[in-house]
Amino acid sequence: YLDLKPAVTERWVFAAAISGELVKIDRATGDVVWEVETERTITGGVSAAYGVVAFGTGDGEVVVLNEEDGAILWSKKLDGQIMAAPAVAADHILVQTLSGRLHGLKREDGAVAWLYDTSIPILTLRGESSPVVVGEVTLAGFANGKLAALDTNTGFVGWERSIGQSE
Repeated sequence: YLDLKPAVTERWVFAAAISGELVKIDRATGDVVWEVETERTITGGVSAAYGVVAFGTGDGEVVVLNEEDGAILWSKKLDGQIMAAPAVAADHILVQTLSGRLHGLKREDGAVAWLYDTSIPILTLRGESSPVVVGEVTLAGFANGKLAALDTNTGFVGWERSIGQSE
């Protein structure tokens, strides 16, 4: 049930394998710039922006690497499995877990800036989506059928709407 799509920036492509392998490829030439074996099970896909590459694991760990050389900058254990790619914003990494929480982490060191918590249905089968950052707003959909718009820097909820019914 994994959806490991590559992250594409203006110049690079970053791709991950469930086995923990991560590669940086030059978009123009197809040359592999670096390859890193993280020794983690990558389940949450990969995202890249602002000089960092981020991914999540089945153990609930978010890992952030330096885009330039693939060195791990920091990692943080969260409260549930990460099955969707994190979102990278100017100052934050946004990570959604299967526990129904959206974590706003400081991009520089992984410190918790804010946490948005929502209830999820009793039976949830991988009801996870990747948060989307649009300017200063983060949009996140949850397994309970709700969509929330939050301030990316503070976690303040601008609005929350039911867009579907969980069954």
